[in-house]
Amino acid sequence: MAGVITIDELRSGVVPHALMLALHETKAGVYSAPAQATDGTSTRPEAIPMGSRFRLDPKVNVETLNVSPVMKVLLRAAQRYGVVVGNQSGGVGFRAEDPAQYGINPYPALFGMSSSMLMRQFPWDKLQMLQSPQLRTGHCSNWA
Repeated sequence: MAGVITIDELRSGVVPHALMLALHETKAGVYSAPAQATDGTSTRPEAIPMGSRFRLDPKVNVETLNVSPVMKVLLRAAQRYGVVVGNQSGGVGFRAEDPAQYGINPYPALFGMSSSMLMRQFPWDKLQMLQSPQLRTGHCSNWA
């Protein structure tokens, strides 16, 4: 699935694509490409539509940040390829591969900390919202 971070990518130190971001709430009734619809429920004017695109500010020197090595991998991808809102979720996070096929969960060893602690390292204040294609209306989430 587009935007999904794989375990092999994290192990290699390179995520060669945009990251798919899940947010606690997304805007109701509107979306933009690459989203094909929305399951957003928020009517707040500042709510973010499904399909919105962001990038990590290109002026940020990722290598000098005091974050874990795996976060640097994610930050490089966010800076080079961007971040796309692709899901509404119970929390904020990136979509990653289901580890069930491995028989054990390799994420704790890769992250070196809990996933929530890892996400706290992301410099959210350095994200820039990019111009989105034309907003569309509709419901029922299907992210391309």
